[in-house]
Amino acid sequence: MKKLIVVLAGFLAASLSFSQTVAQTSNTLNDPSSFFDVETDPLAYILDGYSLHVGYSKNKSRWNVGFVGFEYPENFNDNAGITARTNGLSLKWDYISPKLKGFYVGLQSDLSRLKLTSIDDNTQVKTLFQATFGLRAGYRLMFGSENGFYLNAWAANIFNTKSDDVVVGNTAYEIPAYVIFPTVHLGWKF
Repeated sequence: MKKLIVVLAGFLAASLSFSQTVAQTSNTLNDPSSFFDVETDPLAYILDGYSLHVGYSKNKSRWNVGFVGFEYPENFNDNAGITARTNGLSLKWDYISPKLKGFYVGLQSDLSRLKLTSIDDNTQVKTLFQATFGLRAGYRLMFGSENGFYLNAWAANIFNTKSDDVVVGNTAYEIPAYVIFPTVHLGWKF
């Protein structure tokens, strides 16, 4: 519980900082060193979920707030017999070129709700709240001009603050200490 409070306080501080940055940049659309972007992760939709990320960039820093949910594949991390669905909020910071293209590195933190349901008996359900953090790196490929469509291929090494086994019905579900998560986002830069 103490870790969750610390992570929530971190999210609140980062959100306030992000809000102040946007408010102080009153002429953002006319400032050539700042941009907005919107991204989605097609993998989330393939896994019966959703994904929406909104980013703001100034100089070499990019902040991103995302909402994501999906159902893990049944045998993810050798966890058979349990359906796992997650819904959450993600906050990311990246150090990237001022034109928002090319290689970048960054940090991420996530708060999510993980719902575990036994496949044998769907009345056996456990819900957990998770806080994760990670290091990420990727490559953003712009198509055409400075603004418009892009692909954002990245991978993160995500660490779980709670990595115990959880028993649902008669089946144990392993929550790994860390996960390597690769994906490709589709985006639009304004």
